This record gives sequence, structure tokens and C-alpha cells, in this order.
Amino acid sequence: MLKSILFTNIFICLTFLPQAQAQKVTNSWNSADIKSKLEKLNVLGSVLYFAAHPDDENTKLIAWLAQEKHYKTGYLSLTRGDGGQNLIGTEQGVELGLIRTQELLAARRIDQGEQFFTSAFDFGFSKTSEETFNFWDKEQVLREAVWIIRKFRPDVIITRFPPDARGGHGHHQASAILAKEAFIAAGDPTRFPEQLKQVKPWKATRLLWNTYNFGNQNTISDDQIQMEIGQYNPLIGKSYGEVAAESRSSHKSQGFGSAAQVGKSTEYFEYIAGEATNKDLFENIDDTWSRIPHTAAISTKIKQINASFQLDHPEKSIPDLFEALTLVKAIADNYWKEIKTNEINDLILACAGVRIESIAAKPHYAIEDTIKVTNQLIVRADVPTIQVAKINGKNINQNLENNTLTSFISSYPARFSTQPYWLDAPNLIGRFQFADFNKTGAPENPDYPAVDYELVINGKALNYKKPIQYKFTDPVRGEIYNPIVISPAITASTDQTIVLSQNNTAQKVRVTFINEGSTKNRTENVSPVVNKNWIVTPNLVKLEYSENQQQISQEFSVQAQTKDTRLDTLSFRYGSNEKVKINRDIHYDHIPAITWFPDLTVKVSNLQLQVPIKKLGIWLELEI
Repeated sequence: MLKSILFTNIFICLTFLPQAQAQKVTNSWNSADIKSKLEKLNVLGSVLYFAAHPDDENTKLIAWLAQEKHYKTGYLSLTRGDGGQNLIGTEQGVELGLIRTQELLAARRIDQGEQFFTSAFDFGFSKTSEETFNFWDKEQVLREAVWIIRKFRPDVIITRFPPDARGGHGHHQASAILAKEAFIAAGDPTRFPEQLKQVKPWKATRLLWNTYNFGNQNTISDDQIQMEIGQYNPLIGKSYGEVAAESRSSHKSQGFGSAAQVGKSTEYFEYIAGEATNKDLFENIDDTWSRIPHTAAISTKIKQINASFQLDHPEKSIPDLFEALTLVKAIADNYWKEIKTNEINDLILACAGVRIESIAAKPHYAIEDTIKVTNQLIVRADVPTIQVAKINGKNINQNLENNTLTSFISSYPARFSTQPYWLDAPNLIGRFQFADFNKTGAPENPDYPAVDYELVINGKALNYKKPIQYKFTDPVRGEIYNPIVISPAITASTDQTIVLSQNNTAQKVRVTFINEGSTKNRTENVSPVVNKNWIVTPNLVKLEYSENQQQISQEFSVQAQTKDTRLDTLSFRYGSNEKVKINRDIHYDHIPAITWFPDLTVKVSNLQLQVPIKKLGIWLELEI
């Protein structure tokens, strides 16, 4: 039996886009994973953990909630950790936030939580919540927190910090204040009513503070709610202390490698708001199917599936899973209908032993390119019939033979850049700006390039979505998967990020413009953009790319018009007023490759230097 748990490997394609694939990727759920997911089908509870930064979360508690209790568990980090120290490299600010976003996603893949963010920017240490809110725009961040709560619909919200000086960092205090205000506002239809076109008000049952004893702070007491979370999970072969150590060790840029903790472990909670409790996080909360009317048959069917599940023949559960799917699709609660439908779809694919990959021909494309994708599928379980009906809406209608890798070629139009959505516009001191509010909370771009599959399994159609990735083999690390990159059509580079002009004298700036697209012969007009107090020549450059010339260097003369001209920024535009961007890459072995596209900018400054002394004489007295 144990051998079956450890070595029966069954493969799966998730119905949702995975959160930035780690560099060493597995597409598999083994039989123990499937068994755990089957047990989760009968649980309809959810918890949202609420704090300020990457690393603030209680990874042991998240792992216990997600994998022991099988609750839908999320972590809302108000910031991406942009203002901290980087112990593995030189990246700071926005780029450090990009690294820590991926480290958090790596942690969530281990502890099985979900990850959310607001637009709040980690601008560095602050002493008080008042100081923090001066930068964050409290009402905007509150609006985003309410949106996330209304979409996620947690039964319980848990905050990491208290709202006062005991929380230390002003961001920590602010997170506790926002957690309580969002807890109340999310259930009030008069607060942020514009959201109600897409979500409903949601009143979580209670808000709790997860107290702690570390450093010189001990906020736990015997009269608080106490939960034992040090259990050992035989399906994963680890205790939640061991899972937490692996999860927390994902925060490598912060030097948070952790030792595993085994044995009993008690977490403490203080009641803050909502329905009071003194013994259990979920007291008086129905986390079963009975919270939805007329679902007794679903619960019975799922119990039957769990009881009859065979570790060495998971495919035998497929007919019963289809029966459960039919029952779930008939319920009136659209929220749980979508969640449980996706869970069952994934389980059917896993039990059927299907592996799907969508692999791009190269790692980097540009807007308006066509991405050639090799879609590979293999069925490794003994199932009657699996047919590929459609790929991206195109009819395929081909059966898959057992244990035979089958490939289909498709194309994907690169319509937009893979620039992280929160970096589309320049950020303010205290928060990011982005136009599409619907993306609020998403850890990465929700519209990342993907392939849509329609499979017919046992005569029934199921839909799946698989992200397009680039795969290669590293001689040391083996097979590596990375997200594909779609860049602007034109990018640029320059070695001169600062130009100093003395007394209005002209200075030179050399910029190299790069054609990123697959269209080799193209023409683009580029013009400099700068304050009117500066003269830049030429003021228009015609870039004519050819098969043998994909990079064009151009020298610009920059001169201040008046002596009062001081510091300004020079940038460039092309096409229909598109800003010229830089292609910036970040590479570390523990996270996927990261590429983003900041504006190409050159700081230009005019210095007025006065030297009134025209001649210098030296008087020497010599003693002989």
C-alpha cells in the first residue's frame, strides 16, 4: 500500500493557469495527491490570512488549513515586498518585488495556499500606520481588500498583526486596521457599490488575530483560542512543521531558510470581530455540502468515491466522478459550483493519467508575432476512450492511444506584452497603478498566453486551459520550464543613464533600438520626449530594419536652452505614441526567469559652473 502511495504517478493538467511555474516543473499528481483532493471535495470552507509583506504569513498554519482541514486557504499580502533587503543579488525596489512575488508563489505551491496582493507598494520602514497611510492611499487599498474578500468569500479572516505599536512596523499595524475595516465593509452593500455588478457583498463569520511569541514579543495567553497544528500527514509523509519549513525556505531573497519542526505545535488566536468563539476557528460554521440546499446526494456520492478509491487504479473512480460532476453542475450556488466543477475536472484528468504540455518553439516573442506551439498529450491509465476534440476552438477529433505521446501543432497570436500588469504604468511612491481593476489581487497576469483544450473522456466533453511555456534542458539542472516572454515590437538600450551638461553645452547620447519582432524588414519612426527647456536633435529618426540589421544605433545631441534648466528625463516614443522600453531579465535558479519592460529613460541635468579666476599665480620663497 505504501509503495502504491509513493510510486503510482498519475498526470494532470490544471483547469486554471498555474501561478508562474517553478523552473523544475512536475505535471503530476500521484495517487496520494488524488486521494487528498478527493477528500477536499467534501469540504466547503475557506480562510483568508491577512498581512503586509512576503514572509509575514504563518506558513505552518496555511499548510494545516489547506492540507489537513482541506479549506480553501488564501494569503493576502498587501505588498510584494519591494522595500526590503535582497540577500541574493543587487535587485531593489520593483525588481525585488518581482522576485518576492515568485518566491511567495513557490511557497504557496508547497503549502497549497492561494496568493493575493493589493496595489500597495512596500516603500520601506515606517513607524506608524498613519505614516503608512500617507503613502498607500488607505481608501484605495481598502477598496481592493474588500474586492478580494468578496471574490474569495472566506468564512474566517485571520490577521497576523495587531493594529497598535505591538505590531512594530507601520505596515504591520496598517494591515490589521485594513483587515478589520475590510471585514466590515465587504458585507456592507453601501461600501464600494460599483463592485456589486460582478460580486456580491460577503460577510465573513469572524475575524481573528493569530497571536505569536517570537523576538521580544509575546502576545499569546492561555485564555485565547488554541489549535493544535503539528499533526503528521501520511499522504504527504510530513508534518505541517516540515511542510512549513520548505515553504518558508522559498523566501531566499530574505535569507529565510528554515529548519523543520516536528511534534506538537499550538497556534493561538484572539477574537477581534464578528461571531464570537472561544474554542475553534470554525465554530458554528458549516463547512460541508449541507450549507447549500439540496446537495445531500453530492456528499453521499463523494463519500462513496473516497471509500472505493484504489491507489493503484485511480482510473476506476472516473465514472463516479462524472456522476458527481453532473450533480454539482445542477446546484444553484454559482460560487461553489465553479470551484467544485474545476476540482472534479482536474481529478478526472488525473485519474485518467493524462499529461498535457503546450511548448513554444522559442522563449521570446514580440507583439504581433505568431507563436508556434507544440501541444503534447499522453494517456497513461487504462481508460476506454480519450479524444482530443478541439484545440483553441479548432476541430481535431482524434483519439489518444494509451501510453503514446501525441503532438498537435497550433499557433497563438501575440497580441499583448507579458509585462506584469501592475507595472503597466509608473508607480506612485506608495502604490502601483493599473487600469483594469478586475486584475486586482492577481499575483500574475490573468491573461497569460494559454491554449484551450476540449477533451472527450468516456463520451463527455471537458475543457482545460494550459499555459504556453518554453522548455529546455540544462546540463546541470535538467529539464527546465519557463514562462514565454512577449515584448514590445521595439526595445532599446543605452549605456548612458545620466547626462550632465555644463553651462548649456550640448552632450551626446547613443541609443540602440532593437527590432524584437519576427518581421525583419520593417520601418519605424522614433522621436525623443523631453521637457521643452531642452533641445534634442535629431527630433525624428527613421529606423529601417533589414534581414541583416536588427539593431540600429543612433546618436542624439541634448542641450539645455536656458541656464535655469535643471534635472529632466529624456525618453523616446515610436509608432502610435508607444514608449520605447528596455528588456530587463532576472535569473535565479529557485524561481522562473522574470522579464519586464521599464521605460528607457536618461536623466539629463544642466550644471552652471562659474570660475571667476582666469589666471593663477604661485609665489614661492626659497631659503638658501
